[in-house]
Amino acid sequence: MRARETQSNASLARLVAGCGAFVAVVVTVLLAPLVTASACPAMTGGGSGECTTTSFSLAGLATDLWRWLGVVLPVVAVTTGATIWLRRLERRPASAG
Repeated sequence: MRARETQSNASLARLVAGCGAFVAVVVTVLLAPLVTASACPAMTGGGSGECTTTSFSLAGLATDLWRWLGVVLPVVAVTTGATIWLRRLERRPASAG
């Protein structure tokens, strides 16, 4: 029975790692700032005009580095923690009794 539990924990660890990687890729496509666009409205007179710069993800959403990191880092941390915990469960010796 212990061998089946160990195999089940290993399979679950692989599943958690795979799902975490998938979520990290989806978050990256949706939120990673990969394209930058600048807009400068017509300048009036001889003065300087204001220009705005916006970053966009591959999905076309306006985003920035901190928004992406704020989502992807917790996903990576939770996935890593859960995978390590499951791997330790599979290495734990069988309890006596």
